[in-house]
Amino acid sequence: MLGIAFNNRGLVGWLPVIANFEYSVAIFRFKDKENWLKAAFIINTVMFIVFSLAIMNYVAAVGNTVVAATTAVSLAKEARSNKF
Repeated sequence: MLGIAFNNRGLVGWLPVIANFEYSVAIFRFKDKENWLKAAFIINTVMFIVFSLAIMNYVAAVGNTVVAATTAVSLAKEARSNKF
């Protein structure tokens, strides 16, 4: 609610709100599906990367890129081993 109330960035300001909502729904919807949660987490971090770049927070953008990349690598390794 605070993200909506104090948004002064327009549409870009909605990205963290949407990202957190998306991941919260994913946790409840896919609580027993690890790979689906990883995919939802990648989507979440990509939204935060876009937001961080828009507000010129390059340190967070780099950190989120590393997190998204390592999660994607983990997801790809599990998909290759047919656990998906």
